[in-house]
Amino acid sequence: MKKTFTTILILSFTLFVQAFGQQTISDMTASAKEGTKELGMIYDLDVFRYFRLKDYDTELKKSLFKKTEEYQNYLKQLKEMKADMFKTTYYIKPYEEFGDYDIQRKGFELNLGLMGANSATAPKSFELPARKKENEDEGEDDVEFSYSLHVQFNALPTTQSTSVYVNRVGYGGNRYKLFIPLSEVNGLEIENDKDNIDLYFFFVPSASGIFLHHWQCYEGHRNSRIMKTDKVRIVVANKSSGKIYYNKSFSYQPTTQKK
Repeated sequence: MKKTFTTILILSFTLFVQAFGQQTISDMTASAKEGTKELGMIYDLDVFRYFRLKDYDTELKKSLFKKTEEYQNYLKQLKEMKADMFKTTYYIKPYEEFGDYDIQRKGFELNLGLMGANSATAPKSFELPARKKENEDEGEDDVEFSYSLHVQFNALPTTQSTSVYVNRVGYGGNRYKLFIPLSEVNGLEIENDKDNIDLYFFFVPSASGIFLHHWQCYEGHRNSRIMKTDKVRIVVANKSSGKIYYNKSFSYQPTTQKK
């Protein structure tokens, strides 16, 4: 009896490992939500922006609408979404195209863009995309265009370039790079199918809230809204075949100064 029970446990574990090993990127994105600018709208409990209530275009109209039952129903929905937001996994795709495989380092080095004290982007942060339009025939959504929110991934194992990029008006910063170690076999598959290869960051928003990143441009001082996350799962996958080449989680551990 004991031997039979042990055999069943081994078989169950084997089937579990096989099933997990066959996980595709579609499986991962299906159990998460795409991170968009609506995260900030939910956090702010911004009924007008989230539900696209464009008819209330003056402060008086908004003030009167807030006294209605319809507004309270919308607000209740957002409060429920906000409570769930800090327990929900989201993902973004921050990188457009892979370069060539580094034969010496055995992997791909990805340039994550410009980040620095005088950049609109805080270190290790990425702007969330706009939501999908309700109607694809509509023009640019002014609400989405004017609303900005970044997510800062402090746990990203990036390195900072030694050279400093300076734009035409004298402001800039350093470039951050992310190295993805992969075998030569997987590297060749990626090189031969770059158009279908995507980088994914999976994350859960931090309940610490949204903070302002101060930066300067030729027009003066500006602020960017930043949402933090302390953990990130980095995934590299083929969106066509679903094959996952890289899947690893990283956690941020703040450094403490010794007294």
